[in-house]
Amino acid sequence: MATASIPPVASSLGLSQLGQSVLLGVPVLCFGGAAFLGVRVRQFAGEERALTGLLITLAVGLLLRSIVGPYGLFAGTVIACSAIGLMNVLLPSLVHRRYHAHVGAITAAYTVALGVGGAIAAALTVPLSTSLHVSAQLAIGFWTLPAFAALVLWLRGLGHTRRPDGAVRAGGIGGLVGRRLAWLVTVFFGLQSFVYYAIFSWLPAVYVDRSVARGTAGLLLGLMNLTGIAGSFVAPVAALRLRDPRWAIVAVVTVISAGMLGVWLGPVALAPLWVVLIGVGQGGALSLALLLIIVRSADSGAAASLSSMAQSFGYLLAATGPLIFGALHVVTGQWTLSFVLLIAALIAEMTIGINVWRTGITSLASPAEASQLAGLP
Repeated sequence: MATASIPPVASSLGLSQLGQSVLLGVPVLCFGGAAFLGVRVRQFAGEERALTGLLITLAVGLLLRSIVGPYGLFAGTVIACSAIGLMNVLLPSLVHRRYHAHVGAITAAYTVALGVGGAIAAALTVPLSTSLHVSAQLAIGFWTLPAFAALVLWLRGLGHTRRPDGAVRAGGIGGLVGRRLAWLVTVFFGLQSFVYYAIFSWLPAVYVDRSVARGTAGLLLGLMNLTGIAGSFVAPVAALRLRDPRWAIVAVVTVISAGMLGVWLGPVALAPLWVVLIGVGQGGALSLALLLIIVRSADSGAAASLSSMAQSFGYLLAATGPLIFGALHVVTGQWTLSFVLLIAALIAEMTIGINVWRTGITSLASPAEASQLAGLP
């Protein structure tokens, strides 16, 4: 919700096109920059206490960006998205420690929740602004309420679980920088995020240029995120059940590519179909990237380290997606080179994803998954 509410109203925030590009790129930069600190935060506070503090920080940032003019818009976005970046690192570690026997299902549930939140924010921000007769900046402040609700539910849930005593050890990124497998996971994560954030940030503008109303373009973005739920749910479960999980990589990238070509060259009348294909594929790609982080880690500490590395470097790569996609349009006046770039990134994503699985699984979340994947070439 913190990021999905911005693209549909970006042109109504009183910013230049350059300012819009910067604002759209800020969240991904924050995700990557904050991820570097994920392991240290985990060591200092433990997962549960850290996540509590980060939920509070998220809510404060969302509130700030909606009420304090342009400076608050940027500052609040930095605060909120930095909190999200740290939570992104901690959650795979938490899943590994608490739910190691059900990693596929929990990963699916987590990514489904991300899709639901993004879809609701993308689809409803413009209608909220219109129906409540408030500015676009004030309308995005509505999404502070779900953040506070999540905090309340999280605190209630902690009452039924045992909190870890003190800090939790983790190795850090330094021990992984020489590992080929760690870099493959990182680049795969980065490329799928690169593609997602580029099209996520500019899909409304692409369709507005094709004579689609701004509100309708926002609904298309919401539909893309909503249908990502299906891919998020199916992909990790299917990957752990397929005899050769590499087919899951091939499937999601093929589906994304078909949707991307449709948005670029296909008829506008079929826009819902094209965005559904992108949504389903991208939801699957994200869940597979998170699944790889978990199943490639021997314990929750290793999961935190690999998560920190994959998301820090991966999101920094992804941050260039909206900037380059938009810059190519500004320079050429067309979207052609922008979409050529995304197709090339998808080809690289599929190639690297296949290689990640080909190297073999070094650590699994459960004996059942080990028996399914141990025979990989």
